[in-house]
Amino acid sequence: MVKLANPMYTQWILEAIKKVKKQKQRPSEERICNAVSMSHGLDRKTVLEQLELSVKDGTILKVTNKGLNSYKDPDNPGRLALPKPKGSGSSGVGGGSGGG
Repeated sequence: MVKLANPMYTQWILEAIKKVKKQKQRPSEERICNAVSMSHGLDRKTVLEQLELSVKDGTILKVTNKGLNSYKDPDNPGRLALPKPKGSGSSGVGGGSGGG
């Protein structure tokens, strides 16, 4: 049986993400746990478990940047870093002075 995230906890986590973003900080696991714990008294283990279940459900986006995980509301993702296309750098092919 697949375990699903509790919708109430997911809503609390989304509120925590918005709160952390409003403070101009990256919504990391630590900051989300602290915000949910302060607002609703939920323990860290439960918040982390529900966060992972919400990511699996697709109700929260998990983004890795500079080796750190942060989380976003999929309804309001803001800027998403797109992977750079390979070969976009200067390779020295097709330009420069011809050897003629």
